Amino acid sequence: MVRCDIRLIRDHISFRGHPHESAGQVLIGSVLLRVSTPVNKVHFRLRLLGKLEAADASVRKWQKVLNFNATKTTLSKTIISEQSQAIIGLPTSDGVTLPTGRHEYPFELLLPGDVTESIEELPELSLKYRLEATIYSRGVPVEKAHKHVRIFRVAATDAVEPFHAEISQGTWRNKVDYCFNIPQRVVPFGGVVDLSILVSALVVGLDLEGIRLKVVEDRQSCVKNGAGRTTTNHFTRVLAKTWVNDGRCQQLSAKKKTDLGMGCWCLSARLPLPSSLKECAQDIDLGMIKVAHFVEVVAVLKNPDGHVSNLCAKLPVAVVIQPSTSFDQDGGLVIRRELSGHPQRMSAIAPPRYSRHIHDQRVMNYLRPKAEY
Repeated sequence: MVRCDIRLIRDHISFRGHPHESAGQVLIGSVLLRVSTPVNKVHFRLRLLGKLEAADASVRKWQKVLNFNATKTTLSKTIISEQSQAIIGLPTSDGVTLPTGRHEYPFELLLPGDVTESIEELPELSLKYRLEATIYSRGVPVEKAHKHVRIFRVAATDAVEPFHAEISQGTWRNKVDYCFNIPQRVVPFGGVVDLSILVSALVVGLDLEGIRLKVVEDRQSCVKNGAGRTTTNHFTRVLAKTWVNDGRCQQLSAKKKTDLGMGCWCLSARLPLPSSLKECAQDIDLGMIKVAHFVEVVAVLKNPDGHVSNLCAKLPVAVVIQPSTSFDQDGGLVIRRELSGHPQRMSAIAPPRYSRHIHDQRVMNYLRPKAEY
């Protein structure tokens, strides 16, 4: 009797850059065997399997589009990588025998750089990976074990996109000048979207009643039917929302009057993102499915004559999963729980920006090498 278990150093792998330029990654772990009776001629096989589930049966054809580097493909499973390893035991007259007890065998499984990232908890499509270890005795499988593995893709180390700000500014004629600014366009999964707003009235008597803010997830999927026609499905959900109001919300940081008696408002807001894969998905662009995020801003203006006008804007943001992020079995963000009492430390998960650098302290009374004459 043999019992098998899989242990991994990390249960997720992060690839950097585009699939065509990303380097392969190594999945490191060990296979644990608990043997109650001696077993002869034992070896084990490791396979990383990708399972595609979709609400529409025709979407299963996406396996040809999702960059699967496969040695074998079935309707619902694709072998991404495979490795066999012999088990060292005690030599006997009947071959190599694995004695009773606990045995551990480390392994390193190489994954190609063009593996598609995991897609979890989306109703229209799900792509999950699991590592399968099969124990063989005399060529017959006697035990199997599985381990859930998540695969993510992040920006390359030389990418400059994480350091870009997203700004929407302009003039609404005879009403206001406005500027909506997101200092950092790329937001870490489970992080906070920071937003600063500047609104200046162009007419006397115009007032800003408040601003509605939403973080919206936009999903689009394209499905081809038997006739070759493409159908586009569109889904949205609100991840976070708030209402910034002059009289009730403390997020209003400043309000002043110009010399001409017209209002000028400077506001700031923070929108925390969900910390579970069931409530939020990372940005995905796989051709036939795309997930994007944006911040919806609606400024409610009360004109001098009493009627209300809405100033609307959309600012795109990118939600990414950093290599240092960890998840539990239910898809919850582990690092979010550790830092839940320190919101300032959550911003440290995102890549640093030059505008937020810390100046080095000046060193005094240091020794200079003396010149030799």
